[in-house]
This record gives sequence, C-alpha cells and structure tokens, in this order.
Amino acid sequence: MQQVKLLVVGWRLRRGRHERYERWLRSLLIVGICVGSLGLSPAQKLGYVFKNMGYGIKLMLTRMELAEVMADPEKAELYGAQLKEVAQLKAMAAEYGLRTDTYTHMVFPADDPAVVSYLVTASERLQLAALEEWFPLVGKLNYLGYFSEAARDAKAQELAQHYDVATVRAGAFSLLGYLADPIFPSMLEGSRWAVAELFIHEMVHGTIWIKNAHEFNERLADFLAERISRHYLMSVDDRQELDKKAMYQEDKALYGEWFGRLEAALKQLYSSTLNDVAKLQRKSAIFAEFTANKPAFKRYDFVGQAQRWNNAQVVLNQIYAPDLTVFADLLSCSFKTNEAEQLKHVIEVLSRHQKQLNPGSVAEMIHQACQFMAA
Repeated sequence: MQQVKLLVVGWRLRRGRHERYERWLRSLLIVGICVGSLGLSPAQKLGYVFKNMGYGIKLMLTRMELAEVMADPEKAELYGAQLKEVAQLKAMAAEYGLRTDTYTHMVFPADDPAVVSYLVTASERLQLAALEEWFPLVGKLNYLGYFSEAARDAKAQELAQHYDVATVRAGAFSLLGYLADPIFPSMLEGSRWAVAELFIHEMVHGTIWIKNAHEFNERLADFLAERISRHYLMSVDDRQELDKKAMYQEDKALYGEWFGRLEAALKQLYSSTLNDVAKLQRKSAIFAEFTANKPAFKRYDFVGQAQRWNNAQVVLNQIYAPDLTVFADLLSCSFKTNEAEQLKHVIEVLSRHQKQLNPGSVAEMIHQACQFMAA
C-alpha cells in the first residue's frame, strides 16, 4: 500500500492540479482493491490495483476541460453541438435541484471510445438471487466493473462454473458527487432524448445515493430522468424526439408486461417441489417459450435472442429495466400541484434526508420518503 501511495503522490507532483488527480486516482485505487479482492492472491490483488491505476493515469492524460475542447477545431466539430446541449441540460437539472458541479471536462479512452467499462453480474442457477459485493462509499452492488474486456470475460468464465452469468458494456458512470464526472465521447452519441436521459440519470446519482439500496437508487434515477428529460424536450419544443421517446416508452411497457410474466413463471418454478435436474430442464424451456413469444415491438426489441437469457440477465433487468409506475406514488405524496414542482419536491426531500433512509424494498423506501415529504 505504501508503494501505491507513493505512486499517487509522485503523479500529483508531476502533473500539477494535484488535488483533482490525486482524488480521482484514489477512487480508482479503491475500486481496484474491491474488485481485485474476489478470489485473488495478494500478488494478484496488487497487480490488479496497478493495472487499474495505469489505466486511470492514461485516461487522465487525455483530460481536456470543456473550454479546451471547444477551442480545438477538430474536437469542437465533433462534440461542440452536443456539449452545448449538455450545458442546457445542466441548467434545467439545476432548476430541479440536481447537483450540476460535474461534467466539466472530457476524457478520450484509446481502446474503445464507445465503452466506459465492462460489467459482469452473476446469479444462483435456481434462484433469482444475484451475488453482491460491498464497496466503500456506495455499499452493496450486484455487479463487478472492469476496464478491460478480457479481464471481465475471464472473471465471467470463472463465475460461470457455478452461476448464471450476464455481461454488459457501460457507456457512462457516476462518481456519486464525490468527484466531478468526466464526459466520455460515448455519452454524447445517440438520440437527443436518450442523451438527455443518460446525463440526468447520472446527475440524479450525484445528488441522491442511498447506501446499500442499489435497486432503489437505479429505479429512482430512471424515473426522474424519464420525467425530467420529457420536460426538457418540451421546453425546446422537439416534437420529433418526444415522439421517439414515446415509442420507446410504449415498447418498454410491452416489455415490462412480458418480463413480469417471465419473472413470475421462474419464481413459481424455483419454489416448486421438483428436483434440481427437473427444475433446470423446465427453466430452459421457460426461457425458450418466452423468447419465442415476445411482444410485437414497434422499434425497440428489449428481449433479443434466447441465448442471452438466464437468471443473471433477469436479475440485471429487475434493476435496469424495471416497471417505474410505482414511483407515481412518490409524486402523489407531494403537496405540490403540478408535476414539475412535484419532481423538485421529491429531489429536495430525498437529497436532504438520504442519510436517514433505511435500505429496504423499493416500496418500503418509497413509503419512508413519503413520510419525510409529509413532515
């Protein structure tokens, strides 16, 4: 650990702007230790930490303040219009009470600009129960993140010997307000509505994060991002993007109904008296039946192919593609009379009382939040 600390200090003195870099690299060090502690020897752990720090140093060497990006003709041509959009989004987010002291700089990964990190999650084969790991600052999470796709895939292969495994690529992340989040080029790609949702989602995380309540945090960020981004598109009168967003929501609603039936069928199977061999056979049949009879999506196929579905994929979708209608109850707890003011009230109360909320089910935490809103 002393060697690690010396490396960080040496980097701080060499680069200048010392506090910013030291804090950023220390955050990478924490993540590296946590992920590297899963079944690795002490030597492997140290190697993992140094690899992650090496990646962080390379990434920070590409750091450019937004003013520098706009002053660079080539980069301004590529990103200028989107960065102006981000500035507008931040202005609206501030009106809603979200923290906006973030996204002040860009970084440019050399390996795959479309990917920020590579994630793996695992679940028991005969339960919808994800493996969880505890991390400093954020609490329990049900996935592991890697900067290297090869390292992530190696971990996935190891986990697949005993569990169902799902792998995904992440195009964004939040440092939860501890540090200013960087803008990756991948975050500026896609439809206007999708970019708006992405940035607002991450700014919600930077404003509100309840430790050990990962599912609630993600659903809350999805809900607030969906509603606030809609208000943003209305404010700029972009009817075309509003129509695209509406189509996405329609397809997501179809998916939500399909997913609910799939989840119920699996839970019924796993609680049955069948032996494990019979359960595994029936599990495969359920996934095949459901994927063969997926909804008639208009544009966005949320189901995909049968090969991608297993318990880990179900657990992942419970968090990242959930039914958000339950959060309408949260808005109804506000005494405000219109949705924009209700959203602001929710953000103000949750950001003020986030340390007092006790982790629990989403419904339980919404009930707690309503109590604070009524106080």
